[in-house]
Amino acid sequence: MVKVEKSEVHVLIYTATHKIEGTYFMHPGSRLIDDLNGHLKRFIPLREVSVTNLRDETQVLFKSDFVAVNVEEITLFSPGPDRELRREKRVALGISK
Repeated sequence: MVKVEKSEVHVLIYTATHKIEGTYFMHPGSRLIDDLNGHLKRFIPLREVSVTNLRDETQVLFKSDFVAVNVEEITLFSPGPDRELRREKRVALGISK
């Protein structure tokens, strides 16, 4: 099996009804938009995911180690806050070790 090098990028994804935060793995040196537009599949994989309701962002609907997001439902896709800040937030919320 050939191992492909990928970079971890914390992302914020918005759909019409949800805010999705997670870790996206992309090819080093590529841009998020290129990676998303060049995606041949209908779904993109995310790790360490938190999904909240857009009407009430304090309402976390669920957390998961893995989620596949339908690219046709994405209205906004951007890099998220610094990974270390996210890790501190997760620890403060009791989500992570």
